[in-house]
Amino acid sequence: MNLTNPSNPVPRAVIGCVLGLTVWWFLLKRATLYALFLLAFLPMDILIGPPALKAVAINSQTDRWVFNVALNIDAKDPETGKVQHASSMEVDATPDEIAFFVSGWFVYLALAFAVGGFGKKKLVSTAKGFAIQLAISVLALTVYAYVNAFGSVYADLGTRPGSVWFLKWLYHVDYLVVPFFAPFLIALIVHQEWRDYFLPKLSQAPAGQKK
Repeated sequence: MNLTNPSNPVPRAVIGCVLGLTVWWFLLKRATLYALFLLAFLPMDILIGPPALKAVAINSQTDRWVFNVALNIDAKDPETGKVQHASSMEVDATPDEIAFFVSGWFVYLALAFAVGGFGKKKLVSTAKGFAIQLAISVLALTVYAYVNAFGSVYADLGTRPGSVWFLKWLYHVDYLVVPFFAPFLIALIVHQEWRDYFLPKLSQAPAGQKK
């Protein structure tokens, strides 16, 4: 990895990420959050939505995201000792808390731009990578809502320590790892230039196979 090589994509990627994330945060955050809402509405309704309730909605007065998650679990109330059934749970989040799931869009686009991903020959690959990034964002948002709903029930009604530990682990992976790691992994898979840069030995064919 030669950082001084003019053909090195890393400096371009760094500059692109900084500029892209800056423009997004100050100018496009609200619009892209609404785009995520539109993308996630139907999949979340199918995957985690309870009957007769919207799985995700935006409060028009507070802009908070409201999630209704189907649970259908039994948990013991620590105060009364009685087992209570939770069919669903409503949780909410601020737009800034949801913004993590959108940030990866601009990181991926910057990584694609750094290796000429917007040229005619590579545009299809870039579009495929961006589609994967969108799907991961929707899936991560769904897991976020699901984990928070379960966590709320367990916090109110009590549960086994092992379940709490697993929920905390899943929350940290989904919220603090996936949104930031996914764009880099997608770029590495989709764009040959990034594989050549970070995995040169794997990108080079054995001498006997070269034509």
